[in-house]
Amino acid sequence: MLRDDIKVLTLEEIAQATDREETVLDVPEWGGPVVLKALSLKQRDLIFSLANEGTGKEIKLNGQKLVHLLVLYGVVQPQFTEDVLQDKAFAVVDRIAQKVMAMSGLAPEAALVASKTF
Repeated sequence: MLRDDIKVLTLEEIAQATDREETVLDVPEWGGPVVLKALSLKQRDLIFSLANEGTGKEIKLNGQKLVHLLVLYGVVQPQFTEDVLQDKAFAVVDRIAQKVMAMSGLAPEAALVASKTF
């Protein structure tokens, strides 16, 4: 097939495309829903770099930081602060973080890969 036979997207069309899933997640423990949005590539890279600790071959991913950051960046309404998040139940926060990971295409083993990559 030749390229003349198909329409190839322009960079502008790709830039304007809505490709990050957004969903409403009910959080019964809090009495209602929050809005989640899949991470962008930039957010994913930032989160994993912020969650890493150490230098050189001694870099390790801090799973606790990762959970916090997934919720801070993945919940778009309301926008959390670290102060509010720290006082919330771990089970609830972890459930939200897992949903953000799934929406963003991050498998549970992504944390292991990221700790070796970043």
